[in-house]
Amino acid sequence: MKTSIINKLFAMAALCLVSFTASFAGNPPLPAEQLPAKAQAFVQDNFEYNSIVAVESTTDTYMCILNDGTIIDFDKKGTWSNVDCNENSIPLNFVPRNLLQYVYGNYPYCTINKVNRGNQGYAVRLQTEEGKACTVNVRFLTDLN
Repeated sequence: MKTSIINKLFAMAALCLVSFTASFAGNPPLPAEQLPAKAQAFVQDNFEYNSIVAVESTTDTYMCILNDGTIIDFDKKGTWSNVDCNENSIPLNFVPRNLLQYVYGNYPYCTINKVNRGNQGYAVRLQTEEGKACTVNVRFLTDLN
């Protein structure tokens, strides 16, 4: 029950943030249907119990906010570049196997709650059982998925 209330608060805060940002950026929020098909499939496949509450578009990216406060960034083709689940653990289906092996081999008592994919590799934010967070940069040139 407490988690449900917290998730609703995250979603409302995220929606307010998008509305506030959009009002200054001049980009009105978009309906979820305007995300590229690849991005919509990513959300459905990896976040099946969540729904999209807001989508914002810039010249070359989309920012998608889910009802639990998760923020996902996509490029214009619908390929994810950043997934931030705040303090929740991210679904692992889309994370490259070699990245998971590295993280859990070196940080076995941590969970991943953010992953960022860039040209030089990945950055992941980990959270320990005690609630402490740290960021790890990993450079993999190819995915083994």
